[in-house]
Amino acid sequence: MAELSYVTLNEPMRSVQQKSSVLMLLHGVGSNERNMLPLGNGADPRLGVISVRGPLTLGTNAYGWFQVSFAASGPHD
Repeated sequence: MAELSYVTLNEPMRSVQQKSSVLMLLHGVGSNERNMLPLGNGADPRLGVISVRGPLTLGTNAYGWFQVSFAASGPHD
């Protein structure tokens, strides 16, 4: 398992009496936390944006949230 890694784009705006909103971005199988950054750049600037890397290392810069195998019939776990 890979160490938890994440990237933040915006710090949420908040005060003592105001709750913050956060958008958490999760990549797909074989991707990584940096691949989601363009989506986060388009988010409302009032949101905190966090993009998290899946814990399973599948290859170089390729991570996942669960084990999956690919066959001619498609993906299966």
